[in-house]
Amino acid sequence: DSSGGCLKGQVVKGTDSTPLTLEGDSDGNNEYVRIKAISPESGFSRSVNLKADGTFTFPLPVGIYEVTVWLDKDQYSDYGIPSPKRVRIDPGESEEDMGNIVLNERNLTVQGKVTDESGEEGMSDIRVEAWAPEQRERFFAETDILGNYTITLPAGKWHIRPIIPDRRTD
Repeated sequence: DSSGGCLKGQVVKGTDSTPLTLEGDSDGNNEYVRIKAISPESGFSRSVNLKADGTFTFPLPVGIYEVTVWLDKDQYSDYGIPSPKRVRIDPGESEEDMGNIVLNERNLTVQGKVTDESGEEGMSDIRVEAWAPEQRERFFAETDILGNYTITLPAGKWHIRPIIPDRRTD
């Protein structure tokens, strides 16, 4: 069959590579994790929820795809998503196994302080954003009464900035 094949794999936790499992809903899916494949060439995309046992399988037409993982951050607050992966589904290929997709543990702490323009006084209740362009992921924190904040992040290159109302922060 030259129409395509199936993409399969498993999502695992970073430290010990144990499968990301969850009591699934009635059809055996983990509604808190989704795998998405999109073709940069055609724009075709398909997504599927992770199975309760941490695996996924879904059919794709022939082509090159960028595969991403979406996590519900409330359900999986200890993890960040990995960088997108590229896969190719070749004509006549029945199955493309991605193997393990490893979630990044949020185990690094970044602390800082947001101050006024003088650099002297801390600013309270300011939202601070950390984003990693390669992972396409964002995390947020809010400053305390002294302007201090703490964000726990997965390893990687992060950009951090305060989001100050009515001011440009770029």
